[in-house]
Amino acid sequence: MLVIPALLSLKPQLVEEGASELHQLVQNVCSKLRDPIEIVAKTARKLLLELKKCYPDTFESTFVEALGNPEDKQICQLILDN
Repeated sequence: MLVIPALLSLKPQLVEEGASELHQLVQNVCSKLRDPIEIVAKTARKLLLELKKCYPDTFESTFVEALGNPEDKQICQLILDN
């Protein structure tokens, strides 16, 4: 998965500041969690977990809590809490 090295190379400042591009990324990942193709949903789950692992102090509070759709927020919380 080529996305993981890209996530690791993100400047922590972008995550801490809550860059709009990262908000869009999280929203797009949330939409993919409902994809009927299993591999797409599985990849989306892995991406959320990697974001939390790479940025444990700020990812949830900055991006997951900021999701506008309560259902998306709940789904992300369930994934991240496991």
